[in-house]
Amino acid sequence: MVLDFAENYTCTYQNEVEAAHWHKSSVTLHPIVTYYACPKGCGEAVTESLAFVSNDTVHDFNAVHHFTKMAVEHLTGTRGLCLQRIITWTDGCASQYKSKGPFADISHVFQDYGVAFERHLFGSRHGKGPSDGESAVIKSHAFNATKAGRTDIATAEDLYNYCQTSALNKQPHDEDQCHHLLRTFFWVAEGEILRQRGRQEQTLKGTRSLHAVRCVEANTVATRDLSCMCDACLSGIGECSNIESVAPWQNQVLKAVAPAQQPAARRQQIQQRVRRQLAVRANRPPALVVRAAAVNQQVFVSDTSDTDSSSPPFSSSTPFT
Repeated sequence: MVLDFAENYTCTYQNEVEAAHWHKSSVTLHPIVTYYACPKGCGEAVTESLAFVSNDTVHDFNAVHHFTKMAVEHLTGTRGLCLQRIITWTDGCASQYKSKGPFADISHVFQDYGVAFERHLFGSRHGKGPSDGESAVIKSHAFNATKAGRTDIATAEDLYNYCQTSALNKQPHDEDQCHHLLRTFFWVAEGEILRQRGRQEQTLKGTRSLHAVRCVEANTVATRDLSCMCDACLSGIGECSNIESVAPWQNQVLKAVAPAQQPAARRQQIQQRVRRQLAVRANRPPALVVRAAAVNQQVFVSDTSDTDSSSPPFSSSTPFT
């Protein structure tokens, strides 16, 4: 699989009123170009583009997880494939494919998809991969149809309906024959993508230097500094033929985020600590004026009995814990 978000498609009209210029809808488009052996047994490879159209304009790893899961269900259900291993190629966008969230999803692939899974990452750029080519074909086709007056695309659902009924949709017309070039569209409505899935892991050290990640078990992934597609690496049997250049796979445990490390809980912890320390010092003699502030997670107290009242706060402060 090769996957990447496209730049959002902007809905336009051929004959629009002036106010429509300021109220144009954006559409999320995420193609996944898949390659698999022809199920008819001819020995050729099938290239099928799975294009996901949505009015949810948040481009994050939760959307990628949802789209990938739908793609796997389509390949195993509609196409009847028996998947044993999935290899994906993406760019290194942190919010979508290369950070603690995506790595946590990769570690739970057996639970989510039921197959082995690898992700290989190349440089982040626009218009360089098969998925970017699919994005260009779909958007230019829809734009030209709109300008020619053949259709009106005002919303994300309009774009999906147009793609479904146009020549862009390429499905097998004869189940008994081989079809090696296919394109299928999927509609994902806003609200379908789950973003609270209870997976809170810490950032994996050295994430930026990693270019290959694969699942091992829940909360454990294997990482590699470079990708390799030699026969040994693809089959998992034998030693990598590029071992001098590519480091071996190393298992990495994804540590869960402790409740105290989560922002809301941490703020509450600091506030409770300040209140306790203020309560203790409320019983001190009147000459000791307590001044407290949460600065760098410390509480400062200053004795102002012998200092000028015009001196700035904390001028003679001493930290205590």
